[in-house]
Amino acid sequence: MESYDDLFQINYMYSLVAASSFTFFTVMFYIVSPWFSKKISSQYETLDLYVQHDWNSRVIAVIHASVVTPLAIYVVLIDEEAKRDPVWGNSLVARTAMALTEGYMISDFIIVLRYFPLKDAVIYSFHHIATLYPYTYNVLYGPMPYFGCFKLATEGSTPFVNIRWFLSTLKRSDSDLYYYNGIIMTGLFFMLRVVPIIPFWVAIYGTFTTHPMQGITWEMRGSLVIGSLILDLLNLYWFRKMLHGAKKVMNRRSLVKEEMKNKGL
Repeated sequence: MESYDDLFQINYMYSLVAASSFTFFTVMFYIVSPWFSKKISSQYETLDLYVQHDWNSRVIAVIHASVVTPLAIYVVLIDEEAKRDPVWGNSLVARTAMALTEGYMISDFIIVLRYFPLKDAVIYSFHHIATLYPYTYNVLYGPMPYFGCFKLATEGSTPFVNIRWFLSTLKRSDSDLYYYNGIIMTGLFFMLRVVPIIPFWVAIYGTFTTHPMQGITWEMRGSLVIGSLILDLLNLYWFRKMLHGAKKVMNRRSLVKEEMKNKGL
């Protein structure tokens, strides 16, 4: 491990990873996703411009989640360096995952501010700022990689959330795929975003009270605590909305089955 005198030397390798990630996802949003979406769906070009922007934002969200979630889960469950020292463990995988997320979040934050309606922009801005606040410290200096990846593992539910939105936008909310994807989405969201809330804060408390916190400034601790608290509150808010939506879908599906049964189908 590095000496604490060297901890505040910026590692430009991870800044370069973040810059490359920003460039990649920006190009995906403006060029690749529109081109590809037109190829796979004739309905894409009939959508309102705002909906197209939302569509492309969700495409890059799926790509980001698909890449970083396995990396984050690896860090939380397997990476010995990050687990041994959750404060300053110099994990290549953890810092790479967080640098990729930093670039993606900056790209998507700009997209949200530029193209999204005010109500959606406010919610997503809270989410992105809460992520960027602690992750920027990690990309620059490397603190608390384990906790960053603990939160990043929640992205495993993101592809299913966005698949649901795509199906709804394409008017396929009555399909079996929409129904079963919703079940998987709700289950994963609960397991990855709600269940870990208490273990996460227990780990934070244990680390902050027993670990030698040399080099960790109050700003760094605050970024982790405040950012994580905002993310947890948003996840609880979204999960409540998800349960409400799931109830509506199940009720509608039951009514359809009952009508078909009455008609002898």
